[in-house]
Amino acid sequence: MSRSGSSSVIIGISIIHLGLFCAPSLHASPPILDRPGWIRQHPYSDEIFKAVDFVDVSTGTIVGSGGVIIRTTDGGITWTRQTSATTVSLNDVDFYDSNRGAAVGDSGTVLWTENGGAVWARIETGTDQSLESVSFTSADTVQIVGGFALIRTTDGGATWNVKECDVCMISALRGASFVDGGAGIAVGDYRITVGTTDAGATWGFRYWDYSEFYTMFNDVALLSPDTAFAVGKTNDGGLFRSAIYKTNDAGENWFEVGIPFWWCGYFVSGCQLNRIAFIDADHGIAIGNNGHILRTDDRGATWAFQTSGTSLDLFGASFPDASAGWAVGAGGLILHTTDGGITWTKQTNTVTTATLKAIHFIDANRGMMAGEGASSGVTIDGGRTWWGGVGGAYMQIHDLAFNGADTGIVVGKNCCTGSVGLIRRTTDGGSTMEVVASPVSEILYGCCFASPVVAYAGGENGLLLKSIDAGVTWIELPGFPDDEWVKSVSFSDELTGTVIGGTSILRTEDGGETWTPQSSGTSEFLLDIQFTGAERGAIVGESGTILRTTDGGDTWIPQSSGTSYDLFGVHFMDAERGTAVGAVGTVLHTTDGGETWEPQESGTTHTLHAVHFIDAVTGWIAGWGGIVLTTESGGYPVAALLERYAAAWEGDHVLVTWILNRDAAELEPTFEAYRSVDGGASFDALAATDIRLNGREYVLFDYSAEPGVQYIYRVVIHESGAHAVSFEVEVRTPSLSISLAQNYPNPFNPSTRIGFVLPAASRVAMAIYDSAGRCVRTVLDRDLGGGSHEVIWDGCDDGGKIVASGVYYCRLSAGKQSLSRKLVLLK
Repeated sequence: MSRSGSSSVIIGISIIHLGLFCAPSLHASPPILDRPGWIRQHPYSDEIFKAVDFVDVSTGTIVGSGGVIIRTTDGGITWTRQTSATTVSLNDVDFYDSNRGAAVGDSGTVLWTENGGAVWARIETGTDQSLESVSFTSADTVQIVGGFALIRTTDGGATWNVKECDVCMISALRGASFVDGGAGIAVGDYRITVGTTDAGATWGFRYWDYSEFYTMFNDVALLSPDTAFAVGKTNDGGLFRSAIYKTNDAGENWFEVGIPFWWCGYFVSGCQLNRIAFIDADHGIAIGNNGHILRTDDRGATWAFQTSGTSLDLFGASFPDASAGWAVGAGGLILHTTDGGITWTKQTNTVTTATLKAIHFIDANRGMMAGEGASSGVTIDGGRTWWGGVGGAYMQIHDLAFNGADTGIVVGKNCCTGSVGLIRRTTDGGSTMEVVASPVSEILYGCCFASPVVAYAGGENGLLLKSIDAGVTWIELPGFPDDEWVKSVSFSDELTGTVIGGTSILRTEDGGETWTPQSSGTSEFLLDIQFTGAERGAIVGESGTILRTTDGGDTWIPQSSGTSYDLFGVHFMDAERGTAVGAVGTVLHTTDGGETWEPQESGTTHTLHAVHFIDAVTGWIAGWGGIVLTTESGGYPVAALLERYAAAWEGDHVLVTWILNRDAAELEPTFEAYRSVDGGASFDALAATDIRLNGREYVLFDYSAEPGVQYIYRVVIHESGAHAVSFEVEVRTPSLSISLAQNYPNPFNPSTRIGFVLPAASRVAMAIYDSAGRCVRTVLDRDLGGGSHEVIWDGCDDGGKIVASGVYYCRLSAGKQSLSRKLVLLK
């Protein structure tokens, strides 16, 4: 889709044999591997990003939990995961330039790169301390602090000097900052401050305050050898709050700066600021937990909250210039600002880091997910973006259900009201939710719609509720056993349904008035149930339990799942095809109504709680850490359509080529082609006539490409009318010294003027080509002096015959340089 608003151009490929056309030598991309069956919609949602460093507005690196390292060269529009060869948490990263950088983390981990992270080498320093800060003070000098370690290299990483902070007492170091001239400060727990005046060769004690338990400095920004700001948290008699401190004497004394702080409560340590960065002497940014961002415009005298748009914890920040900045945090969150931190936008769409317990899609675009705390969200684009939430931080959503349209309910637990039982209702697909009065106080675990207006919900202490007005009002059903906790509910119609809880199964055929126990035949706890009709149903539970019935539950037959992991969710798309999900990323699939199950690769080891399909191939899974998986192939890997693709500058035009696998090529694919000149922020459609087929290779000619521009080309491939796959490829055109103006008039009839400029005397050739690449007229071929020139083409070929109406190309060659322009002749 064109993000710039230009209309899409659907390009049906006609097979055009190009005669004498010879494909140039291209740098071919490696074969495109099979697409996995399940794909993360937000690939970094389970990562905790701890630090970010941008060397300029385009090139930046992020590090975080599990040894994650990602890098961008387009200002954060796209990110590439790099191999770190470690699984420990990486806590900080710093680059001297776009190539030389270092990252540090837990267990004394130090990583070094000389090629922008293409290869990270582990440096053995001999310490096992948790390293928290790394700083380049010159191309060859790097300072590292963390725990009780002070580490330094002065020869570009060839040798390292490791010292123990013998003045730190019991205070671990967490952050450091340096300025020109060798001055530096390191800070940490109990507001410990140590300083150096010789670029880290020696360190001396400056400040320590053990009297305030659990107070700490997390980071420091040194503005001059004497002036610095530190951020962290403070303890006022057991009540914690964030804090910013300032020193005017190189850390010998600190005083608190008044900020609009927030309280976290007694003995809660999560309320704090984590990082501080000054953009220049006047403007600074402090970031912290709960998505808090503070900004100063008066050298730190006053600080004001900025809207971050998130409640996730923020840990790292970087400003390569006065305007552009990035902040990163929990849940793979990346925020970007272009106005010095006044406003922030997400470059990733992390919704939550909490556990998701339920997910449901109304159609291919509209869906809702819900779980612990304010972890719920609504989507209208198939899950690519989510917004909103059902409730607050003290709510837990256990299940949700829709009536086949826009009306839905969520049930769970509310810890902040007298009645902990929670019911919410929506009539607009989840965009807004209204509170529904629950007649009971018990926690609710499961719900379902039996018809567009009849709904059921169940919970602890044998609670079972029924609504006959689509969830507006609820009544408690009598006679349900108090010792049967309802975990999941499934009704095939308004009267016929089954509930499970613990090891029990109960069935009703009169809308819940009476219940008949059924034998599960297992001692494992049962966790989810679904019926695909009055007779056929499946149950999943602990230790890989799967039960199946074809007679309404009169008999439940154990099925082999092939796993011992707990299974938390099951969903059938139809009577035969179903999917079950569970612990350690377990995904199982059946195509015979649950009689046999085979594993599918989920790509994660996180616990998966809920699964929902809208048809046989399109589905979503939600689980721990806010993870959301999606499939358009029923969970099975899809053979790659692409064998390779490439792009190259061909002297006067860009050539984009791609080859499909043979099966895909036989399906008469169609294409959409786009081009971006702003790093992918927007794309404009390219014309259909510029794509041709040469043997098995599709070729896109772009004669409108200008010299000295970075282009991104996007090609969308449609298979049998449906969007199957797309690719993007980048190419930078070289800067040229000659220039070729657009002909005037254009379109023209019968003649047109073509101007060009030569920087110096040169042999010059100008020729006109038709859309098939055949030369129809040589209008110029001789030596010319430097300066401006103009030729006239009269619309005739070399034989003097007037050419037909259509698109032509003018190619100017001077020395080793060439330029082209598109001409249009209309009669």
